[in-house]
Amino acid sequence: MYSIDNYIGQQFRRISFLVKRADDGQYHHLLSVVEYLFPDMQDYNEFKAQNRSEYIDFIKDEDGDKDKVYFVVDFPILAKDYIDSPNSYSIGPEKVLRWDNETEGAWKYDRPVIVPLHKDEKGVLASFLPKRRASAFVNVFKSQPQFALDDRIREQFSKLSLKNLGKDVSLYPEYYGAVVAACYNPQYKSLDLTEDTLSPGVYIRINYRDNATKQLSFRFRLYSDDNAVTELGALPALEGAFLTHFDFPHPFRKLDIDVYDADGGLIDFYDKVVFVHQINVGMQIKSKEIHVKDAKGETVKVIEKFAGEQFVIGNPKVGADDKKVAPEIAFQQSENSLTCVFFDGDKERVEENERKAVETVMKILNKASKRCYICDMYFTVKTLVRFVMPVKLTNVEVRILSSKEELKANDIVQLKEGCEAMIEKDVVNVSCRLLRGEKAALHDRFIVADEQVWLVGCSLDEIGKRATTISRVPADYSKKILDRIEDWWNNDELSEKIV
Repeated sequence: MYSIDNYIGQQFRRISFLVKRADDGQYHHLLSVVEYLFPDMQDYNEFKAQNRSEYIDFIKDEDGDKDKVYFVVDFPILAKDYIDSPNSYSIGPEKVLRWDNETEGAWKYDRPVIVPLHKDEKGVLASFLPKRRASAFVNVFKSQPQFALDDRIREQFSKLSLKNLGKDVSLYPEYYGAVVAACYNPQYKSLDLTEDTLSPGVYIRINYRDNATKQLSFRFRLYSDDNAVTELGALPALEGAFLTHFDFPHPFRKLDIDVYDADGGLIDFYDKVVFVHQINVGMQIKSKEIHVKDAKGETVKVIEKFAGEQFVIGNPKVGADDKKVAPEIAFQQSENSLTCVFFDGDKERVEENERKAVETVMKILNKASKRCYICDMYFTVKTLVRFVMPVKLTNVEVRILSSKEELKANDIVQLKEGCEAMIEKDVVNVSCRLLRGEKAALHDRFIVADEQVWLVGCSLDEIGKRATTISRVPADYSKKILDRIEDWWNNDELSEKIV
């Protein structure tokens, strides 16, 4: 079984969040991710640690007399005592970031679990790890922080993780105090899957790691149109071969793939793999115009007519009636491109949907290079902290447009003070105006990043809790909406400035 403890005596990378307590000046462990980096793998440097030297970051304007969160990256040598008690292993033997953490803990799993990183996973473990095209062997050392996590700590934790990792790690409270250890697939960097277009089967191209061309074997589960399952395996790849073909006994709609090493150990898996078999292309050519005329013979309406053709590229191997090839791929592509993101309102998945909502909104806001608009009649200081504070680029102006009549007087005061505090501390360039009138001209919610506009189905304080969508407005129509928003913003008769 592959595990990070196989690499005792070698260098590994540790990403840590620590809390320096104001009462005793000690550093206490909050959360860490440790990983062994193979020499031939592309590194992951969204944070600024370069040349395997230590890197420390913290919120510069936080009060030094209160608890402060630190983000630290270091590259220690893996030792046996670290495996036994990783949460008490301080940063650097001669460095100031030492902590005395006597809390007991234990590894969550008897043996590391496989976490595929080549696709989006339902579990949260993959959210902590860099995206790879292969798998990781992961274990979690569970222990409890020796201090209370108040809102100040959570806020610092959120800002530091968004800044340095591009994701809000504070959203995973079940991992507070934990150490997540990852060892990446030691056999290959990636597998490329291609369907055989002539007969049932697949080609698998193996991108081996340096000096790791050992034989692999594969087990397949084929799903037919009626969801009948055929299991095949273990089928060996040619030893050392970079490309292997596997024949299947019949066509399939989707398949699962399990990958085993030379010793028969499971090292990776793919669930519900589908292949795109055809692409439908529509083409229309203007063929004529019909002019509708009035009694005087003057044209009052022009109706255009088009000649249309449909082209199909590829062969629909799954059956002529199956026009919806791989809908799950289409859904994922739509969400990845921010064309349309759906939150299903599942009461059992509220936390997951709220995480997804924050990540989606932050992806939109961080696309901006000059200015953003957030148009929401019920925008409060809570929403300000959740969505505006983490905006990465300080030169981007974030403009909030809300409603004077829909917000309570106290909410307006708190929103004003919150914006002013962020401006004073140079956290984000934010301004806010409130629409006038008993019935605000704005009903829907909009988010604007430069010239792109998104429609949000509910207020940001509720997003993720109930079923709703975030949809990108077509580019040709965005300008009309943006012009109206600019009119509201720049007209003192329509809105008033609070910050």
